[in-house]
Amino acid sequence: MSKFQSIANFCKKPAFILGLILASFFLKEMFLSALLPIFSGVDEYRHYNTIQYLNEPKEKNWEIKDVPHEKFSRSDFEGNRFSEEILQTGKAMDIETIWSTKASFTNSYVGANENEINSRKWDPYNKIYPPDIVVNAGLYHRLAAYIEKFFTNSSILIRFYAIRTLSIIFGTLAILAAYFLLKNIGFSQKNSLIVSAIISLQPRFSIYITNINYDALLIFIFTLFALGGILFLKQGLNWKNGLLILASFILGMLAKGTSIVLIIPLFALIAFFIFQKIKERKINLKYTATALLMLMIVSGIFFLKYNLGTLALPKNSDPSLAAFLTRSLHRIPATSTDYWGGVSWTRDNFSNEFVGVIWVAEALSIVGIFLYLFSRKKLEFLPEKKYICFFLLLMLALQIGIRFNNWKITAGGSELLYGTPGRYFIPNLTVHMALIFVGIGALVRQKKYLNTLLLTGLVFMFAFSLHIIFNVVIPRFYL
Repeated sequence: MSKFQSIANFCKKPAFILGLILASFFLKEMFLSALLPIFSGVDEYRHYNTIQYLNEPKEKNWEIKDVPHEKFSRSDFEGNRFSEEILQTGKAMDIETIWSTKASFTNSYVGANENEINSRKWDPYNKIYPPDIVVNAGLYHRLAAYIEKFFTNSSILIRFYAIRTLSIIFGTLAILAAYFLLKNIGFSQKNSLIVSAIISLQPRFSIYITNINYDALLIFIFTLFALGGILFLKQGLNWKNGLLILASFILGMLAKGTSIVLIIPLFALIAFFIFQKIKERKINLKYTATALLMLMIVSGIFFLKYNLGTLALPKNSDPSLAAFLTRSLHRIPATSTDYWGGVSWTRDNFSNEFVGVIWVAEALSIVGIFLYLFSRKKLEFLPEKKYICFFLLLMLALQIGIRFNNWKITAGGSELLYGTPGRYFIPNLTVHMALIFVGIGALVRQKKYLNTLLLTGLVFMFAFSLHIIFNVVIPRFYL
């Protein structure tokens, strides 16, 4: 009996439960990764082609064919500018059919022409120039290139899914960072674990993190930056949280240009720190030098990567900002549906109904946050208001960055980007989820009610996740 009791006590420990959440997430993602056919993820063919391009020999002694730059075509996959291996693999597996209907198998276990694909008869080189690759390939692609090189003698299927595993590892690390973030803003250990589990089940995050895409790394970096910011606000500036903030910002800049938006909350943190020291009359050489050093490093990185000319809009831009935002507002429901995981891959699909329930929770949380921020009373079971303001700033910074970039592209005449995919905002998922439950907690005003609602949210997101996997993904590709 005592042995059973000791096992039961061990299973109740937060470290064990956190390990269980991380392990469950990793295994779920590996299952999802195996379910999703090769090249079925968002822009996976371009990201994987970038990885193969990085591994090409410097001396290109094969025949190269120059073709005019054309936009990617789903209806003529072979006509795209990818490596020979990607193009021929897509042809062998009939990728166009998979995109339009579902995957085909020669029997229960072997995909169409899988043996031919495994034979490695095609070169992993780009023979059509200019190749269709990600501009300014970043840290994610270079890390993935090592995996591609390590498994160079293996089938493309092994190499491809091994790199998908890299994305899953970054997703798992993001969940781990999310737990420490939630715990440090003042949520109890139990509630931090519940919200972490809810995040791990979010359908769009779950599917997106299985893709070969640099956003998997970006999501982890944004969560890490948010954690550093919270520690900064909680403990004041020290070498640990200062290094965490700077390191996550630098890594973000190496991963994807979107990370430039982190400069807004970063400068805000430094300004808050200086304001606090002036208020406390504790300004000295040490604090001044530290703040200036951080400003110099961040500014230096910014101007190494950007200049004001590249950030400026074209002259006589059309549409105007007001016109762009007006048209974009009409697309917000579609963006939000995509963000939460609502998809229309199959008939009799209730994902939009799940999203509708989330919208109600979001609306209530907005009211709750507004009341909480402008109330003089502090609820002890909720985070301090400065943390809430920091989270709102992170959300606003990403929105401004994405919308400004879309406006610039649209005004330049390259593309119409009034509608923004919801996946672009997933890097702030942990922050967003925390705000939702803070707002709801502010409305119910009692910890016991919030605890009940958190458990309800966990069951709800678990049901939503199961629905997407078994009622949407599997029927979409296999039934």
